Amino acid sequence: MDLLTRFLTAVVSAFVFSVIISLLSSESSEYWVMFFSVMSFSLLVYLTAGILFSYLGDYLIGKVPLRQKWAKYIVGVLVYTIGGVSVNIYLLNQTLFYGFSDTAVTMLYYGIFAAVLFCHIKLFVRFLLVRLGF
Repeated sequence: MDLLTRFLTAVVSAFVFSVIISLLSSESSEYWVMFFSVMSFSLLVYLTAGILFSYLGDYLIGKVPLRQKWAKYIVGVLVYTIGGVSVNIYLLNQTLFYGFSDTAVTMLYYGIFAAVLFCHIKLFVRFLLVRLGF
């Protein structure tokens, strides 16, 4: 179930991320081109780096000795935020070679948004799978 949860989370997160980025970044005539471009890239990133980091992130969250659910939620969002920055290879490449430019800041925001989106969709998918009896 754990891999199923992460796989479904990656697919749904890539879809939602692509819809949001396409709506914000393109004109109505270019929406579908932008959507499929973002979807093809983000699905690959979510299926590889997203799933792998979620195992590491959940391991780290489990090591924090907190009993309150809200505190674990806050720690989870922080861990996934750090993961969104660290997994973003393009951001690291831009910063290393060109300094902290506007492109690097944009990629930083995309990475953080994508990671926090993954975190919340994972919680929702896990809730749905438990309710459905998986």
